[in-house]
Amino acid sequence: MVLPPGTSAVANRGAGTSRSETIMTEEFRVSAVQMDVRLGRKEANLESMDAFARVAVADGARLVVFPECSLSGYCLDSREEGFEHAE
Repeated sequence: MVLPPGTSAVANRGAGTSRSETIMTEEFRVSAVQMDVRLGRKEANLESMDAFARVAVADGARLVVFPECSLSGYCLDSREEGFEHAE
């Protein structure tokens, strides 16, 4: 559900159950990043993530979401290769 800024939403869980209420009073922008990662090159990945985050924040994002394992890289061919990069 998307509500305009300054509006509110109330959700009722049905007859005989407790009432759950959500009040949305301001817009909250979230940016999701899809990026190429470099396996085992944390510094390079961190620099890319920083650049994406700065662009997203400049565009008004308050939360920036990155792919799982984007810092260390996650494009592995085998479980053994994963162990080589595990911490």
